[in-house]
Amino acid sequence: MQTEWNLELLYKSDEEWVGDTEKLEKKIDELSSLVDSFLESEEKFLSYLELKISADTLIETIYCYPRRQIDLNSSD
Repeated sequence: MQTEWNLELLYKSDEEWVGDTEKLEKKIDELSSLVDSFLESEEKFLSYLELKISADTLIETIYCYPRRQIDLNSSD
């Protein structure tokens, strides 16, 4: 059975995907800068967790887009 993926549900274009990879790099830099201080207060900890969850979600979407393209191309 062949699966068809609607990649536009993830990204409308490769450029949009690239834009999210750049956003992810910034989130990772921000997380790195907070790693030594996020336990200083509840507010910092909550902010760190929200940023981490946001980065994790972005990672999943960024990973799935090219992976689904490979699936589409290899099913020929």
